[in-house]
Amino acid sequence: MILKNYKYNIKNNIFRLRSKNYNFNKKKIMKPPLLNLENIYIINDNFSNKNFPEIGNNNLIVKFKFCNKTIIFTYKGIYDIDNKIIKHFINGTISRKNRLKIIPFIPNHKIFFIKNNKPILLAKKIKVNFSNNNNFEIEICADLPFISKIIEKLKKKKISFYLGLTIETLKQDIIDEELLCVLGLNKLNII
Repeated sequence: MILKNYKYNIKNNIFRLRSKNYNFNKKKIMKPPLLNLENIYIINDNFSNKNFPEIGNNNLIVKFKFCNKTIIFTYKGIYDIDNKIIKHFINGTISRKNRLKIIPFIPNHKIFFIKNNKPILLAKKIKVNFSNNNNFEIEICADLPFISKIIEKLKKKKISFYLGLTIETLKQDIIDEELLCVLGLNKLNII
């Protein structure tokens, strides 16, 4: 299934990011994402890559694998971003594992296991693979029992779920965090 020109049912400024002085004053800021969603592909694990449409170059491709499915989010223009932390992250000159951060957001819901805007250093929790060829790819291997249970609960309740993707900034970076992109679905029951 391909979801083209998919629009999220959220406002741009909902994800809280670290300001450049965060380590001194704990101030967080909100910004729109640097990259806008192009397409979402929802694929069963038995799908053959040879049938997959050509995506082109200069894209951020995020593959989210879980429950015998892969959801692929595509965003154009990853190599055009003028941000030193993001460039170092893409080139692998800073630790990708220690910097890739997701910020969850569930609109209008209080769920005991997820706190809105509580960042998670994702690659420290689950397996994440990176590749940098003509596109920059992040493959999130979330096929774990506890993640499957969370997703199934959200699907049953027809809840929307979003993740802000950012690169964590450190004290020595002296730069605001940027919201790279947003991953998510308006209603998880479509998967």
